[in-house]
Amino acid sequence: MTHFNYIIWLFPLLFVFHDAEELIGMGRWIENNKEFIKNKVPKFYDFYQYHSNKGMAIAILEELIGCLAICFWVMLSNDETALLFWWGTFCAFTIHLLVHIGQCVFMRKYVPCVATSIICLPISIYILYKTAIQFDFEGWKLVVYSIIGAIVVAVNLIFALWLMRKLK
Repeated sequence: MTHFNYIIWLFPLLFVFHDAEELIGMGRWIENNKEFIKNKVPKFYDFYQYHSNKGMAIAILEELIGCLAICFWVMLSNDETALLFWWGTFCAFTIHLLVHIGQCVFMRKYVPCVATSIICLPISIYILYKTAIQFDFEGWKLVVYSIIGAIVVAVNLIFALWLMRKLK
């Protein structure tokens, strides 16, 4: 396995590490901060008030399967398109980490996932940088695949959240 092959598999590893914090902490955090959340971000509370660990675990599993599928695609195809798609979805994951940090700043208190976001963010930025440099991708391709990755991740997130609510 080449050095880069190991880097490809850091994506699902970082994903699981990060989402484990969410799975472990979100339910209790919502319960302990009910009134605060209702006042500060009522739409968040309306959506997550029916949260269950079972539903969240299924949603995380669905997202992990997609992440693993992308990694296998890169490994098996040895194709630039697959690699750029991986880069774009990994970029979306990295932006997702920034969103959690932003939530923490906005709420001015700990939010589940902020600890692993702070740990994973510099690693993720480094991986994106090294990948872009190693493969000498053209800037426009990185932008296009980042947008495609963000759209795919957003659509999948909507589906995963739908699953979470259905399987509560």
